[in-house]
Amino acid sequence: MYINKDIDYIKYLKDKEIVIFGAGHIGKKGYARLKGFGYCVIAFCDNDEKKQEQVLFGLKIISVEELKKLNNDQIVIILCSNYEREIRYQLYDQNIYNFISISQIDFGGGRILR
Repeated sequence: MYINKDIDYIKYLKDKEIVIFGAGHIGKKGYARLKGFGYCVIAFCDNDEKKQEQVLFGLKIISVEELKKLNNDQIVIILCSNYEREIRYQLYDQNIYNFISISQIDFGGGRILR
């Protein structure tokens, strides 16, 4: 799987709407960090049906089916530690290609989820 390391995601994401994939502990921490940097997070996405349709930080937790219905202008940031690879393949299988992993973003000063 190719990951483009030449893109400065700090600048690229500034004007984008973001969907966080993962509504668990890491997703919550990532949301706080992204919002602290002024990014526009519009929703969470999660495979756990118990979480779907819930509201987290005022944002709806959607399913992958609902994610597919969005207009593809959003960037999905995968915030799951154990299932990143599976989620990448799941998104590919659903013809969703506008995603990155949080590890691809360099906020300076170390990892985003300290």
